[in-house]
Amino acid sequence: MSQPAYLSPIDTRSLSAAALATLARGRDIYIWGGAFVGGGVWKALTRNGLAAAGFLDSSPRFHGRKLRGLNVFKPDEILGRPGARQSVFIITASGHWEGQLQEGCRRAGLIEGEDFISFNDLTPIQPAVEISGLCNLRCQGCPRGNMDEHPPAGFMSAETYTEVLNKLLREIPLLGSVQLYTWGEPLLNPAIYEILAESRRRDVLTVISTNLNFSIDLARLVEAGPGLMRLSASGCGADYEKTHTGGHWERFEANFWSLAKEMAASKADFEVELYYHLYRHNQGRDFQRLKDMAAEAGFTFRPILGCLYPWDNIEKIITGQGLSEAALRHLELIGADLPAIIDEAAQNPLSEPCTQVRCFPIDWDLRLLGCGGWYLPRLDVNFLETPLAEMVKAKMESELCRRCAARGIHRVNFPFMADQAAIGS
Repeated sequence: MSQPAYLSPIDTRSLSAAALATLARGRDIYIWGGAFVGGGVWKALTRNGLAAAGFLDSSPRFHGRKLRGLNVFKPDEILGRPGARQSVFIITASGHWEGQLQEGCRRAGLIEGEDFISFNDLTPIQPAVEISGLCNLRCQGCPRGNMDEHPPAGFMSAETYTEVLNKLLREIPLLGSVQLYTWGEPLLNPAIYEILAESRRRDVLTVISTNLNFSIDLARLVEAGPGLMRLSASGCGADYEKTHTGGHWERFEANFWSLAKEMAASKADFEVELYYHLYRHNQGRDFQRLKDMAAEAGFTFRPILGCLYPWDNIEKIITGQGLSEAALRHLELIGADLPAIIDEAAQNPLSEPCTQVRCFPIDWDLRLLGCGGWYLPRLDVNFLETPLAEMVKAKMESELCRRCAARGIHRVNFPFMADQAAIGS
């Protein structure tokens, strides 16, 4: 089987601010994508003295709003203007839907490399820094709860994180955002406040995801201010505790309202998303209650179809290896027909690009994860001691990438990334 184009070597060279300004030729720069990827592009532009004219996004959740102080337009409002090629320059910025946004630019008559570019041209890889190698829960849909083998556990210090960020900015000058988690709970790290403060000082947008099911100084967290904070939930009461295994609904709910109160009191400027994992058991009443809670708190409600992670488990299903009891329990709750999805993906393994191909997960101990979708293995390289180009080459030429692509494992999560508007957001 030939290697798909999306696994061809990534050019780790990125545009400079001067080169981007030359490309734009004085035209208004619009960022197509209002979520955290687009927010990161805005950060990179402003840090380098370039101004954006606004955001484009087709999602109803952004309509009528301002992001980063800029208006959000429906794509046709800008791309449909007479003479758009002469007046606008587009940077597409979406983690999952980048191809569709680029095709929209082409349909509008824009030429790639002249009238629009991808955020990947600014940041050829998207770093995820696992600042916490620990989690307080054992969710059955996550490797923390459904796998027996685990890597060493620990926390990244604030000093080490600063070194990591310094190297990232040297090698990717237009870096806009850093995700501060992969499989761990970032807020367990005692250095979280210093890590967030350093990121804000360097004008880099940070994204954290938390189960919010432990004691934490929420006032101090709000003051430190991530760029985007995702709260993970999957129902109310016993329904929540079934899939957020080891968690307690009352603790989550109390922290949820405390966070909302702290943010309102301090007029915090970062966004909070309530990520609602949809399963067979938590639709209807639970769904509506969490949606109402998000609306009352001023948070964005983002339902997402629950799946089985990590991809290590998908390979076990394909190869006939046994799943853990936790993973088997989780399979019963998934609303989609996962075996049918796996079969279809295996029959057409190269028909869709991998959404993780540019994801660059750095573990708390400075090793690289083999992939953002897989839990194991780690690559035997040290991030601080190895040039970016060498690490990207090692990751993309790994046996893991070839094996995953050949079996279509990377395609299994595509049906679970449905348009959020279609499931009630």
